[in-house]
Amino acid sequence: MLLLDAMKAIRCGVFVVLAGFALMALAGSAANAQDYPPCPADIANAYPPVSDIPYSVIEVTEGTYCYIGHDEPIVSFYSTVPGSASNITWEMVLPVEKLANNPNTYNSNTPAPAQTYQNYAHFQFYLVLCDPNSSTQNVQVACTPNSDSNPSTAGASLLELKFIPPGEPTNAPFGGFNCSNLTTTQWCAIAQIQINTNQCGVPFNEGWITTNGQPPQPVFQFPQTAAQGNTLLMNQGDRIRVILTDSANGLLIVVIDESTHQTGYVQTSAANGFGSRNAATCMDAPFTFRPLWNTASCKEAICGGVAHGYNPFGDFASYLNVSWGLEIGHSETSPDGTDCHTTTNSPPGTWCFGQDDDVDGATFQAAAWPPGANGPGSAVQIISPIGKGFGPTTSIQLAGTPGSANCHGKSVSALAEEFGGLAQAADTLGFASVKALQDAIEAFCDGDGPPMQLDPQIRLHAGSGAGAPDANAATFYPYYSLLQPALYTPNGEAAPPPCALVIGNFVKGSNNSINDFGQSDQYGQKPNRGQQQPVITRPICGGG
Repeated sequence: MLLLDAMKAIRCGVFVVLAGFALMALAGSAANAQDYPPCPADIANAYPPVSDIPYSVIEVTEGTYCYIGHDEPIVSFYSTVPGSASNITWEMVLPVEKLANNPNTYNSNTPAPAQTYQNYAHFQFYLVLCDPNSSTQNVQVACTPNSDSNPSTAGASLLELKFIPPGEPTNAPFGGFNCSNLTTTQWCAIAQIQINTNQCGVPFNEGWITTNGQPPQPVFQFPQTAAQGNTLLMNQGDRIRVILTDSANGLLIVVIDESTHQTGYVQTSAANGFGSRNAATCMDAPFTFRPLWNTASCKEAICGGVAHGYNPFGDFASYLNVSWGLEIGHSETSPDGTDCHTTTNSPPGTWCFGQDDDVDGATFQAAAWPPGANGPGSAVQIISPIGKGFGPTTSIQLAGTPGSANCHGKSVSALAEEFGGLAQAADTLGFASVKALQDAIEAFCDGDGPPMQLDPQIRLHAGSGAGAPDANAATFYPYYSLLQPALYTPNGEAAPPPCALVIGNFVKGSNNSINDFGQSDQYGQKPNRGQQQPVITRPICGGG
């Protein structure tokens, strides 16, 4: 099936099978499960690791099984609309860099200007996936794909769809975890799936987003296979649409560059080389990953536990179902950094990778973030596919056929039957009134495509790893803000989007910021930053 046909099928709510990929056999060998001594008190002294391992959740350092600290300040989205955790569309604008005026600025305490990779190694879209093999109980735990009937103990893996900035060194710990072997100025993306087992380690899938849907093999391997010529490359400032949609043959991930009209995709299927590791036997086998939940609802009082979230490594991940965040805290200043490499941007500099225990790297300097004069040219902007508001949308599937005489009546009857009345349907699906739902049905029947609804609730939190201690210790900690209208105009557009969620140092009342959520106190007030924060109503911005 041509990609154009696949995209049409997605818009119509018909899920497609991407066939023709060779099955990547995964050897059924036992993992190297091993017990390690306790972590050293000062993990910074444990660097560099025995080998450069580019992942950031668990790392083996000098024979010790240790967490390599970083932070992931995260915004989570919640919705009870059917499909809000299995049929999701995001929209964003990629950052733009400033040319470095001096290579020495890279390892200075006051970068001038900082590059995006100094602030964060990548940003990612999260989604929890059904995986009976992923369990800390040393046994397989059943799960039902795309269902809200799953118990809190359901087996679950975590998708992180990572977007990687240009300029990172090819031989740094994140080397191979970037596309610096292909470009010095463009972005790329990789679908990482983390499988959590107690006794069998934390195996990873790493599937590059490619223009033909065929990720370089092997996928179920770490370190990951390097990016190759079919990798989708995206320009700075491009407007990007991300579609995550379920099918019987795996989660289909589509990345559309709306500025260049190029598309990349991957399906998380066994046929594409994806695999999992049995938590009981530590044996690897091909596996097809699908979303765990149907909706992004918040059923528990504080959305804790695994309910519509994911909790393999601690409470930081208990709300990662439909979320967005970035990985900060890896950039060290000289001479703190002990793992320093030459960057690939121009002019090249030196990037020191590590755990920034003393919070003095670029990540924790206000001047290094947009809109500061010493920051990158612009921040990543989370906008909306529907031209108002911000965040992910869910397509409302209707029973009628656009253009047919009975489209409206058939759609209304089906909704009324499913929800017990049209008023209940409007409320459940997030419409302000029955009339708003009727208008959306009318537009659908006129050929405007299925109505799309923004998630109505959000939560901001300092995220994983060292998020809590760093947010408390740092003089500056990057925070989320709303811009209206957005400060930056995407490439090829006459006007900026009407609303954007950004992260950096956008103080309310300046640089088009209308809401900074209390700046760093959005994560809690010192000394309690990093604790679970309340779910709040998504603020109205840009008309939605």
